[in-house]
Amino acid sequence: MFQKAVAPITERLSKQLGHMPEYTTLFIPSIFDYNVRDAAASAVFGDYFDRAVRPGWTREATCPGFGFLEGKNLGRKPEECVDGGPVNVILVFEYENDYLYAWLMEVEFELQTYPVILKEICKECGESFQEEIDEEAYKKRVNTFLHNFINDQVMRTHQRDSLRAIIISGEATTPAITSLGVMAKQAVGTETVKIMTDIDPPEVVAHGAAVWARLTQQIPQVFMPDAGNGISPLGHDEL
Repeated sequence: MFQKAVAPITERLSKQLGHMPEYTTLFIPSIFDYNVRDAAASAVFGDYFDRAVRPGWTREATCPGFGFLEGKNLGRKPEECVDGGPVNVILVFEYENDYLYAWLMEVEFELQTYPVILKEICKECGESFQEEIDEEAYKKRVNTFLHNFINDQVMRTHQRDSLRAIIISGEATTPAITSLGVMAKQAVGTETVKIMTDIDPPEVVAHGAAVWARLTQQIPQVFMPDAGNGISPLGHDEL
């Protein structure tokens, strides 16, 4: 299935570039499991054990494009953006037609990663469900999901001030994404949390994937299976 999906893309790129493209990153929707991810990686990176690549889930590509690891967009002083400083967590929402997936991810400066702390999916909060019920009832459903995730789960382990940014990715329409951002910020209830709008939601994952692609070229040893650093070329799920 994946080979059939990739083949026409490869053909078009080969004609445009004049040579066969070499893929270095692949991110698939977070609703898929390891088996699907590995099958996709095998189809796209037939030789991925022989070179530096980075397969993963879309959630892993949401944060890298916003510079959090460099201390940007956190509302902190530079000296605070270190391990041992204030905790910084990011709310990530994957907003699609069929579902709404919420993630709480922490900024780990030393490890240069964003481990997943919490996750929750609402399969009845995708934008398409607004057609089944009226707009007010749909917004109430989404708002309830947000408040339950933020106030009942996130607040059990984190202070409200630790929430520093909100990222929304996905193919939902602009009005729906705007509404989600407003409700999420209200649920957090602080002035310091920032809704990230520098990158359009449909492009968030693509930007993050581009960051990873650059890293595979700059530090390929990190992404090789024999690097001796305990990092699998297929990555890992921190939760």
